[in-house]
Amino acid sequence: MDPKSWINLEKAAILLVEPNSTNMQILKQVFAGFGARKPLACATADEAMEIATGQEVNLIVVSDTLGDMDGYEFVRTLRRSDTDQNVFTPVIVVSGHTKRRLVATARDCGANFVVAKPMSPQTLLERILWVAKECRPFVDTGTYLGPDRRFKDEFTDSTPRRRRKDADRPAAQAAETDQFKGAA
Repeated sequence: MDPKSWINLEKAAILLVEPNSTNMQILKQVFAGFGARKPLACATADEAMEIATGQEVNLIVVSDTLGDMDGYEFVRTLRRSDTDQNVFTPVIVVSGHTKRRLVATARDCGANFVVAKPMSPQTLLERILWVAKECRPFVDTGTYLGPDRRFKDEFTDSTPRRRRKDADRPAAQAAETDQFKGAA
């Protein structure tokens, strides 16, 4: 199936926030391959907030490391901004470090997804499609504003078990998990 039949980014306003010029050129080329005409590009969170408060964007891809603040703080600031224009805009954080703690940080700041560098265009497109099709409602708890952080686990018997917490699954699934307890 042709990826362009899944999603059309030709008319989408996409904001790319990446301080490294080489990485920015790669992101621009990847999005050009997805049909995006002219993504909005900036190197700092301040520039990105200026764009986000001045016009509506459909997708934001932000690096976790920015010069003036980190990408996580940018997402928190965006979600809590006074203008409602882009508060609910999907945000994908791109990171060279995807340790569990940093993925949790991205989730807790209101990002929709984290993609690890180096990334393939296919992986990025899959995440964009997932974000576009997901049905997670936005939640505002006073300390958090963003997509619902809970995911529904739908495990099948063929789903590999990789973490200790998978042992909390039903007995048939937990039996499969036992072989991985020492590796987690």
